[in-house]
Amino acid sequence: MSQPNIPVRRFGYIMSAIVAVAVFLAASSSFGADPYPWKLRLAPAASVSGDRVMLGEIAEPVGDIDPQTWRILAATPLWSFPGREGQITLTRGRVQDELDRIFSGSDRNFIIPDQIVLRKGGGMPLATNDLRKLIVDFLTEKMGGPGNEVEIKDVVMPQQLFLREDTERLGIEIIGTPAPGRMGLRLTITSLDGRVLKQISANALVNVWRMVPIANRDMGPKDGPITEERYIFDRRNIANIRGVPMDTHSALPLRVKYSVGSGAVLTSENTEPLPAISKGEHVTMVWKGRHISLSMPVVALTDGAKGGQISVRNVQGGKEIGAMVMDERTVSASK
Repeated sequence: MSQPNIPVRRFGYIMSAIVAVAVFLAASSSFGADPYPWKLRLAPAASVSGDRVMLGEIAEPVGDIDPQTWRILAATPLWSFPGREGQITLTRGRVQDELDRIFSGSDRNFIIPDQIVLRKGGGMPLATNDLRKLIVDFLTEKMGGPGNEVEIKDVVMPQQLFLREDTERLGIEIIGTPAPGRMGLRLTITSLDGRVLKQISANALVNVWRMVPIANRDMGPKDGPITEERYIFDRRNIANIRGVPMDTHSALPLRVKYSVGSGAVLTSENTEPLPAISKGEHVTMVWKGRHISLSMPVVALTDGAKGGQISVRNVQGGKEIGAMVMDERTVSASK
């Protein structure tokens, strides 16, 4: 009968570790109500190197622990993981069963995540806090600006991400046009020569707080231009505002498009350039050719700001014509 092909040195190491743990556990039974006077936290992802997963590769002490105790615990062999490369995912139940087999009655001694991803030959796991910080710093820089206070919340990202720091790079990019609110992201792992190796989706809620103009009274289109005494500034979250806040330094006078109440944020959605010509006004339309110029009286059928397009009606013939507003009294025929 053939014998298992297990190197003597490795087999001896594993047996020595098992014996050491057994002696240690026997000695620990005298510590009162809690079976063992220590606590360990298991990582949601870990990189392993040998044919057997060691407790020290996936766990870290919580609080103070005797150095000798930790050395013995760290050397405890767990699951078999043969081969040079690969990945396995362990459920919380499977992990708990294995730990109970070795550390009987140890429920309160281990903090176990919902699952643990183990990787061999695929880089080191990027800590969740480090990845979240990379995303937060990236978005804060992208969305920052004069007067902006950026707040990143509810980051949704992969819980396990492995990276070979010597041969791979992690990049972050925004999917679509950057704008406050829920923002989609793409995490890309590339080789040093730029080849894309893996892409993972992520997203985050981006709040941008800024001082914006707020109506301090009820206003309607017939109230004329929005002058300084008609608004105040207040700090608001741009993610909750439709449109772009009104530019209070605009060279063009603005009015509200429709009635707005006191406290409303003045934006591109509810304001527009003040019309140079209003509906119903009688103005002059001019037409200039290479060798001739014509003019005729028309009536504006719509409001229009300078440089904007409106519809007019010929006073004499009643024909409707498209025109561009030149000033408060003149329009030019659209070509």
